[in-house]
Amino acid sequence: LAEERAEDYRRSLYFHSIALTDVAYRNKDITHACELLESCPEDLRGWEWYRLNHISNKTLMTIPHKITILHNGLTSLHNGVEIGVAVSPDGKYIASAGGSIKVWNAATGAELMTLRRKNYSVGPYYSVSFSADGKRIVSGDWTDHTLKIFEWATGTELRTLQGLHEEPRIGRVAGRFSPDGKYIASWGWDNKVKVWDAETGEELAVLRGGKSVRGVSPVAFSPDSKRIVSGNTDKIVRVWDWTTSDEPMILRGHNRTVLAVAFSPDGKRILSGSYDRTIKIWDAENGTEVMTIDTESYVRTMAVSTDGKRIVSVTGDIIKVWDTATGDELMVLGGHVGGVTEAVFSPDGRHVISGGHFDGTVKVWDLTDRKLLTLRGDKKRVLSLAFSPDGKRIVSGGTDKMVKIYDTISGAEIMTLSGHSNNVFSVVFTIDGTRIISSSRDGIIKVWDAVSGAELATFRNPDGKLFSVAPSPDGKRIVSGSWLGKKGTVKLWDLSAEGSVKTLHRTKWAGPSCVAFSPDGKYIVSGDEGGEIKIWDAITGNEMKKKRNQQGAWAQISCIAFSPDGRRIVVGGGELKVWNIETGNEGMTLKGHGSWIGDVVFSPDGKRIIAACGGGLKIWDASTGAEIFSPNESKNCMAVAISPDGKTIATTDNENNIILLESVVPAGGYKSRRTVQNARKDVEQLYKKLNSYHSVIDALVTDSTLEGPVRQLALQIANARLWEDKEMAKDADK
Repeated sequence: LAEERAEDYRRSLYFHSIALTDVAYRNKDITHACELLESCPEDLRGWEWYRLNHISNKTLMTIPHKITILHNGLTSLHNGVEIGVAVSPDGKYIASAGGSIKVWNAATGAELMTLRRKNYSVGPYYSVSFSADGKRIVSGDWTDHTLKIFEWATGTELRTLQGLHEEPRIGRVAGRFSPDGKYIASWGWDNKVKVWDAETGEELAVLRGGKSVRGVSPVAFSPDSKRIVSGNTDKIVRVWDWTTSDEPMILRGHNRTVLAVAFSPDGKRILSGSYDRTIKIWDAENGTEVMTIDTESYVRTMAVSTDGKRIVSVTGDIIKVWDTATGDELMVLGGHVGGVTEAVFSPDGRHVISGGHFDGTVKVWDLTDRKLLTLRGDKKRVLSLAFSPDGKRIVSGGTDKMVKIYDTISGAEIMTLSGHSNNVFSVVFTIDGTRIISSSRDGIIKVWDAVSGAELATFRNPDGKLFSVAPSPDGKRIVSGSWLGKKGTVKLWDLSAEGSVKTLHRTKWAGPSCVAFSPDGKYIVSGDEGGEIKIWDAITGNEMKKKRNQQGAWAQISCIAFSPDGRRIVVGGGELKVWNIETGNEGMTLKGHGSWIGDVVFSPDGKRIIAACGGGLKIWDASTGAEIFSPNESKNCMAVAISPDGKTIATTDNENNIILLESVVPAGGYKSRRTVQNARKDVEQLYKKLNSYHSVIDALVTDSTLEGPVRQLALQIANARLWEDKEMAKDADK
């Protein structure tokens, strides 16, 4: 008994941790969310844990920047140093500086080179910058106030720039290559910025940054390498044309130390981040303030993406990504322990690379929005969803009378199957994935080829609306549930005998609204609008058991599903109940939906029950009946499906979009989705102009400017939407 109570407590603690993680994530406290997830026992982690980890922790790679230090003749490992980072212009290499300089393969994280002095204490190197050709690295040496230039591939120290910046207490000095690779700017705590010839080491200019006692913050070159911007503890941003002796342009607006500065890639904007918890965007020509972004925490460092559309900032102990056009916060990245030293974009803008302040790691972050994959929304309501057995496709049916097939990897529409004349209530793949079966309010079952979309068979049901169909595990039969008024039937259709039919049940007072085959094919279960459950022998058609789920206004059973082992069924309507299929006993009642339950499934491992209702998606622990998680993205959903591997849940949102809630990075990453996004954008722009998908297809065929993969996907998407032209023509005739 004590062991059982301890296990109950352990599970309860896990459920509470998931709830707290969800709250932390929604409050953008990503670091705390990651800590809570890490504390959860591995054997209890279900879809909800992996989902929250997937959207919270966007780390693609963690590289340990541990260094060997020499102290009193002894060597030891140390990782408690500030780590500066840089990415080579071609995006292939990452450099990190903290105690030593290391160069890494950006794709694999493999260490390629370590650059360091023979004898040093902790922390001689801090800043790091690649040259324009990616062959050289410059870094500031804290110990002797010099800049060192390396040819990193060979480890050769090319030059040491001396006579830089001296400050009696700390003496921090840092440097950066100009975009053209010809110059190096250095700065320190002596209120000076110096410009050097990168080849000869000649000092070209000295720019004085004010009278502050703490000196100049990091500086940045303009894209043409002719101007330099710097911040200062005197709250002023200064912009110099360093090639002349002109006084700097002064930008005033911050009320505390300016810690970070940057130019936009086109050179038209200057950005500054401050201890006053703001990022300011300025006009680079006249110095007027264009925008102020409230960052909620001080801005330690900052960088701009190569397309100029995003800013990455280190705000306190987390990393944030911002939209430069609107100032909106796009993403929060948390995972470093003890703070972040620096964060920069990869050249393609798809990743952020960051260095830890104390944890001794370099992290590579994926900037793809992992919240959900949205498949194109229907104009009307989605009533049914199903994954293919390989999980690569999803089929939907709804009130637009169409059966639609989507690619789950890319999110592209594959095809639309038309033929029903009324709402499509149920869609499902056969076990072998070769066919799709659909049933409709028009009283028709259709069987489709899942690859070509060809209609293989049509079965007409004279007994009214077909609300539910399910194929047998061997794919040879279909069970259907239908009703018209107060009359209804459960029927078995034999696909191998030209659609011969057997009626298992006929009622005059309550029609069956849902049916299901057991995983082993031995049983059929049906639920009706009167709240009655019936279990049938799938071979003989004999009724084996009958149970009443509930009574009253909420009696109607709207959905039913078998557990993977076939021993239990979950039944939904006004509430959720779990039944033992062998004994017919009610196992438990899951309460808390507060609205009608439209669909329900078990997870493939049988540990979770997922239900869709007007209030959104809810996930339950199948052993205790405890409510675990309710994804915030799902709203007013009446259909749900889970992929065969249990990693992705499909449902709908308020706008009738089909959304895929994933718990892992999809196979092949996000490249195909970006291609689809471009293709879909092209299709929608053309449709807006031409108002016909036939015309869109013609335009795509003749457009030679589109890349091959984009054109192919755009044509596929446009073809999948041709049915809308027909619907528009019908509406025009009416």
